Amino acid sequence: MPIAGNAKLRIFGVAAAGLIAVSTSACDTTSGPAAGAPDGARQVTVVGSGHVQGVPDTLTAEVAMEFTAPDVSGALNQSSQRQQAVIDALVGSGLDRKDISTTQVSVQPQFTDTTISGYRAGNAIKVKIRDTAKASQTLALIASTGGDATRINSVDYSIEDDSDLVRDARARASTTRRTAPSSTPGCPDWTWAR
Repeated sequence: MPIAGNAKLRIFGVAAAGLIAVSTSACDTTSGPAAGAPDGARQVTVVGSGHVQGVPDTLTAEVAMEFTAPDVSGALNQSSQRQQAVIDALVGSGLDRKDISTTQVSVQPQFTDTTISGYRAGNAIKVKIRDTAKASQTLALIASTGGDATRINSVDYSIEDDSDLVRDARARASTTRRTAPSSTPGCPDWTWAR
């Protein structure tokens, strides 16, 4: 059921008033303890921001082989054979077989006017390249082995294990907040002991 324009405005006004009341009471130094806190206890919420950068160590490529043939079997067989040739070439170049996985197999009819004129089959894989210095060579190998049937759908860089970066970002966020004064009007500026 649609809400009339004035009703929407009233709902927005009530929500805005509630938000203002909550935000102004958050800095009220005379307000009572937070729910669930013992009498006289004070609570402080600290928010910090930490930024880090890392060098990608992994490239993931989504590639597919597509063929069109007069019948479904022909299209599927051709795309499957070409995809297997690509996989064999990648493994032969030193890629670990566990870093190659099938992600999609598809078949669609092709039309001339309203009559089916053939079928297009696609066979897609995800290839994880852990040596980024060889990424260009590996993509070239895929393209040369797959030939005109090759479709490179996406190429993404990532960091395989980012746990050290996450830890550093958290440490920077903690340090940043401890040295930064409060910028909220009406709230006290907290000084943190180190």
